[in-house]
Amino acid sequence: MPTRLAARRKRFWRAQVAARLWPRQTHTGGFGQTFRTTALVAAGGYAHAHWPYVLMDHEIMHRVLAQGRAVYPPDLWCIPSPRRADRRRVRWTLAERLIYHATPHAWQGWYFHRFLAPRLAARRATHLALREKSWLPPS
Repeated sequence: MPTRLAARRKRFWRAQVAARLWPRQTHTGGFGQTFRTTALVAAGGYAHAHWPYVLMDHEIMHRVLAQGRAVYPPDLWCIPSPRRADRRRVRWTLAERLIYHATPHAWQGWYFHRFLAPRLAARRATHLALREKSWLPPS
């Protein structure tokens, strides 16, 4: 569990620095996203038909950001459960993350659907991988 100071540093980095450097990208996981209903509906919502892979939070933000801007209030901070120690099945590679940050918002449709989707499909990294509970013994 992060210390209070470590959590504040991370919150400052994401809410104040990263969001200003890359305003047309997401800087929080799906566990910490809230949306205006009109923007989420206009973007097509969370839907398997739009994006059946992990990183759905980033892909939905690509579509939602077409409706307006993202705001990261410094006092809103969510942390996912630390139970998932092995994140290999639900993560993107360093190269994929770097390309994401270097891709302008106007080209992110290409990035997600032409570049990243085939890579995640080859790794069988569907959103269902997020339901796997590797921290529990097999039943």
